[in-house]
Amino acid sequence: MAKKAKGGKGKAKKGGGDKPDAPGGNPAELKDNYVKMCKAIGIQANQKVIDAIVPASEEDQADETQLIVDNELGPLGPGGTRALTCALLGGGPERTESWAAGLAPGPYYKLKTLRIWRCNIGDDGAVAVAEFLKGGGNVNVSFLELMDNKIGARGAAALGEALCCMPDKNGIEYPTKLVTLKLDYNNTLGSEGVTELCRGLRSNTVLKQLHVPYCKIDSEGAVALKQAIGISKTLALVNLQGNYLRSEGLRHLADGIRRSKGLTTLNLSDNQITGGTDAKATEALTHFARALQVNQVLANINLMFNAIGIQGALALKIALTKENERIKTFLVDSTLPDEIFQTLFRADAGGGKKKGKKGKKKKK
Repeated sequence: MAKKAKGGKGKAKKGGGDKPDAPGGNPAELKDNYVKMCKAIGIQANQKVIDAIVPASEEDQADETQLIVDNELGPLGPGGTRALTCALLGGGPERTESWAAGLAPGPYYKLKTLRIWRCNIGDDGAVAVAEFLKGGGNVNVSFLELMDNKIGARGAAALGEALCCMPDKNGIEYPTKLVTLKLDYNNTLGSEGVTELCRGLRSNTVLKQLHVPYCKIDSEGAVALKQAIGISKTLALVNLQGNYLRSEGLRHLADGIRRSKGLTTLNLSDNQITGGTDAKATEALTHFARALQVNQVLANINLMFNAIGIQGALALKIALTKENERIKTFLVDSTLPDEIFQTLFRADAGGGKKKGKKGKKKKK
């Protein structure tokens, strides 16, 4: 867990006079749970995880609300992720699974932010994280980041099920408190994965931010995203940077934007969206601009690193009139002729304009 400055609130001091934490609130018990689960699974406990839960030095105090794991001491892998999430769920009378025997009670209710970076957790690891999110009302995680972890369609489906606010086939409803989901650089996700994820998002009433940049999402994934954007009343930010939506995907998203009541920020930079002399591509930009005219809440749009060309820029102008003060940020490349660029580009809260930096960002 992230370290706090000395003197801040941290783990409870040892000693008989201290009042013990409520069940599921003791970092030392969480660490013991993790070590026991690793032993049961037959894997080596990751010292990075142990130190993140309970710092080795008594001078360091942990932020008990945040857990960050990266690949500094080797990837966590699906088994390590399973050990960690089972440890977070803990034991107690509500847990009937065989692995829960001998674990201290849980879930670890203090955790609000979980970040796992470049740990090769794969679909099995994502399923384990999803099962933790479905662990009951005492799971309080509101921020989840699983960056560059080789998560595909099966893992995305499990995460989508955890985010679903409707009862499952057995009539069980899993209360979710997740506000931000970041799946950056999972290039195995693709359109199939984001489609599975969106099955749950269509009924979600809590999530505010969805980040799926550089996940190889194309126009087929945009069909699922348009449904989630069009239905959700809470989803305020969608980051799709560095994907492959192209003009067809933009057209699909425009249909969702037209119906959206919650989306305020949309990042479509570096998505191979073109204009120029391609009539079909220019028509897609016109369709997008008309959706922006209908929408009453979307205020920040990023179209940087897309070669929309002069014809595409002219198609967008209908949504960027001086009278339209709702759109506060509208980013396009400064490679456009200056006169046209100045009619589109907005970069501050007052709708002011300034030149952006030239260049094209490469996909990873």
